[in-house]
Amino acid sequence: MLSPWAERPQDVANLLNPAFVGAILYRAIAGFNEAAGAGMPFEQVVLVLPLVLHRRTRGRLPAGVATVFASWVQDNRDVLVELAPRTETLLPYARESLMFLLSHGMVSLDAASRFRTTDKVMRGRTTYPDIGEQVHECWLKSYFVGRWLAGAGTSATIYTLLGIRP
Repeated sequence: MLSPWAERPQDVANLLNPAFVGAILYRAIAGFNEAAGAGMPFEQVVLVLPLVLHRRTRGRLPAGVATVFASWVQDNRDVLVELAPRTETLLPYARESLMFLLSHGMVSLDAASRFRTTDKVMRGRTTYPDIGEQVHECWLKSYFVGRWLAGAGTSATIYTLLGIRP
């Protein structure tokens, strides 16, 4: 469980605030929805943050979805060694941000309890004039990761390839 806002370290509160993390997850869900034509399962949504927010992992993500997920995992085991603990650490922030997106009508759950973006327009997501390079990179890579996971197989397959348990 996350501590109240007043008790969070300022840098953690700034970086992992529900609006920023929500924008990252929104982009991944949108990419997944577009590529799969279906909603994104929760267990795949929670993989987005440890893949995108971790600078070394983000830097090693391929440029396009033509790279097979299984091959990339095999070639990048060194940056994925700490993926399980990162996923566990970021899980509460992903949950908080998904609740934020749901409460603001940005995403919804379909009949299979999978996440879909809605027609509601997300304001301010890329309109910041001084958006930093890392933030911009996170923004782009989150959409890619959503599309990539859509073609990577079932959640069980993805978790097995990554060597982690849901």
